[in-house]
Amino acid sequence: MVAEKLYPIKQVELDLYDQNARLTEQINALSKLEKIPSIPQKNPAWLSVSDPITTLLFIKVLTGRLPAIDSTGHKAAVPTSPSQFDNLHVTKSEVNEVLHEAGYRFTWTPKTRKTKPKSVAMNWKQAYQAEATAYYIRTWGHGATPNRSNCADTLARWGALNNKTTDLGKIPGAGYIREHVIGSRHWTPPKKPTP
Repeated sequence: MVAEKLYPIKQVELDLYDQNARLTEQINALSKLEKIPSIPQKNPAWLSVSDPITTLLFIKVLTGRLPAIDSTGHKAAVPTSPSQFDNLHVTKSEVNEVLHEAGYRFTWTPKTRKTKPKSVAMNWKQAYQAEATAYYIRTWGHGATPNRSNCADTLARWGALNNKTTDLGKIPGAGYIREHVIGSRHWTPPKKPTP
């Protein structure tokens, strides 16, 4: 038997509202909703849970009618604050059963979302090149003319002051920076702004 795919519990709301669930269906279903247990209601953090679908799912988890499971499918502790629901997951069939029990006439179909690519940290050469670009712009702003040679000297001082090391843990000198970091094969200086 193949286990059902798990989805973040908060994805349900996003998917259903993107499908433009009819307002009248939501209002009709709201009249049948149970109240969140009294202890969480006293906590102001619960006031941020406002939409009916999320409220319905949270109630079902809090009352034990929907299992609290994590992304791996293992049992999780019942949340004591709204932020703890971020780690809970549900299956498509469980959600649709809950929605149909509550009187909703539509079915949740999970949308596949593209995950954001992880941000890649700037490598040491890119950090020096970014500073070189800033140096050129600052120098023009002071009415001077920058070049690769005086930029490399400034970058060597900047690297030493800010402990900007290479992959080998060394702070590069001006000659190395001039040739291998901001040389014409590695970096293109910004264009001088026109007045």
